[in-house]
Amino acid sequence: MLKIGMYRHFWNKFPAFEHAEQHPSVGISVVVAFRNEEDSLPGLLYSLDKQTYPEEFREFILVNDHSCDRSRQIAENFACTHPGFRCFTNEKGKNGKKAAVLKGVHHAAFSVIVITDADCTMGESWLSAISAVYSEQSADLVIGLVDVDVEPGIFNHFQEIEFLSLVASGAAAAAGGNPIYCNAANLAFKKDLFLSYADPLSMAVPSGDDTLFMLRVKENPAHRIVLLKSLKGMVTTNGARSPGQFLDQRSRWASKSRYYTDTDILYTACLVLGMSMALLFSAIAMVLGRNAWLFPGLLAVKCVIDFLFLRDFLRFYRKGIRPGLFVLFEIVYPLYILITAVRGIFNRYTWKGRAYQRETV
Repeated sequence: MLKIGMYRHFWNKFPAFEHAEQHPSVGISVVVAFRNEEDSLPGLLYSLDKQTYPEEFREFILVNDHSCDRSRQIAENFACTHPGFRCFTNEKGKNGKKAAVLKGVHHAAFSVIVITDADCTMGESWLSAISAVYSEQSADLVIGLVDVDVEPGIFNHFQEIEFLSLVASGAAAAAGGNPIYCNAANLAFKKDLFLSYADPLSMAVPSGDDTLFMLRVKENPAHRIVLLKSLKGMVTTNGARSPGQFLDQRSRWASKSRYYTDTDILYTACLVLGMSMALLFSAIAMVLGRNAWLFPGLLAVKCVIDFLFLRDFLRFYRKGIRPGLFVLFEIVYPLYILITAVRGIFNRYTWKGRAYQRETV
């Protein structure tokens, strides 16, 4: 709870960055790995094509990860008719998003790499904002903000609040100078830095093309990791279409946690899991008639602290939060954490038509 209070302080103290470069000169290669995204790709491609960043300083590299739908055809057709777009496909035997990202970086012509996901959209000043903060703050890695677009309904609202609470925690930690989390939907870094690592994406791990790389960069104090607190530099991703897809996605995210060695992220993860278990056990104790005060007491304190932080964060997003639903979500959250943690430990989930089991590295 003290950690969340610190995050709130870091976030509110950190200045927004809404500058625009007057004379952009940084070459940017945007790399997008995609698989089975025929519904989302047109929106992304339109957003990329509308960027105001000078055409001579940008390129868009689309890498197909063996899609089974029309995604490859959509990407190739678009690349053929729009200058600055190039399309590639993972070689046979090389599967997964990480292989696609790696291929895209190797084909990049410019010194700055920006990665995003195929189900994202962004404003026309997105690249300009990234370039400006990169240049002004001499960044080695830039962490951008991510929003989520969901349909109406209680489940989707829970998904939105849960996702944005993760983004908020990661952004606030970065604002405090100690990043623990980032999102591959909006991440920029130096190409030379990326290629200086023998295995920058930890290829043996199915997930974690973002946070695992960021933590590797963080190991060297000389590297400058910068938060881009900007609405212009924000991207919007699509929410999961069903509870099953949502759990699969979160279990995939949780599966990479056993490869973390960073003290700060491990400490934070233990705090989240510990508080969730405390709430669950206190709820069971209350049902059994023991220490009936403990669960409502813990829940009330956690709700107030979490609500104040998320409220401040969502104000920047120009969004609101309903207190009644927030309390309901706080009650459900510990059980959700337990389920995703167990699934992540055993690494059992499906994603983009592929089944994953726990691997040995």
